[in-house]
Amino acid sequence: LLLVLLCAAEFFCTLFLLFWLTNRRRESDADFIRNRLGLFSTYLMLASIATAASLIESVIILGGTIDYALYCASLLASVCMPVMLIMLGRSAYFYCFSILAANIAASHYVGLEAAWLSTTIAVVLASGSMIALWRQSQRFDQLVQLQAETQTLSRENARLASLDMLTGLPNRRHFFDHAKRAYDECAHQNRVFVLGVVDLDDFKSLNDTYGHTLGDRVLQTVGARLSELCSSTLQFHRMGGDEFAFYMSTTEHSVDIDLWAKELVAKLEEPILVDGRTVTITASVGMVIGSRELHDPQKLYDCADYALYTAKRQGKGLVATFSPMHGEAMQAERKLENTLRSADLQSEISAVFQPIVEAEYGAVSVFEILARWNSPALGPV
Repeated sequence: LLLVLLCAAEFFCTLFLLFWLTNRRRESDADFIRNRLGLFSTYLMLASIATAASLIESVIILGGTIDYALYCASLLASVCMPVMLIMLGRSAYFYCFSILAANIAASHYVGLEAAWLSTTIAVVLASGSMIALWRQSQRFDQLVQLQAETQTLSRENARLASLDMLTGLPNRRHFFDHAKRAYDECAHQNRVFVLGVVDLDDFKSLNDTYGHTLGDRVLQTVGARLSELCSSTLQFHRMGGDEFAFYMSTTEHSVDIDLWAKELVAKLEEPILVDGRTVTITASVGMVIGSRELHDPQKLYDCADYALYTAKRQGKGLVATFSPMHGEAMQAERKLENTLRSADLQSEISAVFQPIVEAEYGAVSVFEILARWNSPALGPV
């Protein structure tokens, strides 16, 4: 039995050494520490039994003779070891008590002259060690508990900071924090990355007609419908107001993106019952497909938003996917806007007059004055 216990202790020591080598650089949290301390506590109890049994067995086998230095060394171990293992709590107490009892029994069994003196010293030292151990253990438990509570609050704050409280969907901050990571995963897996913007048509009119309370209920219903579609490859977010965004990954030919977007629009157009009133809304969708040249989340979002703008100019409940033609038009508009902001309007804008003639008399009645912008960069606009 003693041999089995000692072999088990050696086996546990080997396991713990391997565990330490593989986890020495891991950042430990409170749950990780609690689980591993339970394992170490079990080992400490087995080690204490094996050590005590080894001491008693040595005394019996040697016929009542034992080296006093071995006794002192084991006594020192019984006092010092638990102090080094203060995080293990009750198992350290058990270790200290069992080794102390074995040493006292051995010292009296072999008839040492200073047995009672040694016993008194051992009890005093062990008692002091266990009191210190108890206090340190209490402090450690409080520290672990505080760390666990802090981590829980930190995770909850991080979750709330990335959550839209009205719809329960992730918010704009979460969208831009995770879109880049999602694109990189798609690129690594050779999948197609799609980013899109969903906007409810004429939602302001709905708010003005029925009030913001009903509008919030509609947004909650829309958020619930979008949440049902979320998966490991599709995530919806609320960007603010009546605007939502999503990113998804798909294989090149597994999903017809335009068809999927039209089905999404159809789902959002299903009637919504709010306080006995049936409300029907429409939504427009703009999308863009990521590429090596176009992979930044902010640029992808701008392109999808431009495609959405194009769809809304053509009507309600429509879908548009960003194309090279959209890119050229967007660049032209951006260039026009930037040039206008920096233009010297006093010198570059001139007036022309459009006469309006009375058809009956053939005489000019009024003039319409028109502005003409002659830009040095763009020419006549």
